[in-house]
Amino acid sequence: MKPMPVLTGFEQTYYKMAINFCGDDVANHSWFVRFRFPGLLPDQSASVGELFIVKEINKGWVPWLQYH
Repeated sequence: MKPMPVLTGFEQTYYKMAINFCGDDVANHSWFVRFRFPGLLPDQSASVGELFIVKEINKGWVPWLQYH
């Protein structure tokens, strides 16, 4: 789990996706979460999931995009 603006390498792609979907302001306040499900290996596509979340004042952490 990392704040979107500090993603590096290949993961910067997810930050750029966030900017395209909702703009700089939301992307800069969003976090990237990667889930790994080792029981589903070796199927890489099924064993990994990504979630974009943002913290809202009244609602707490809110997911706004599920990827994979």
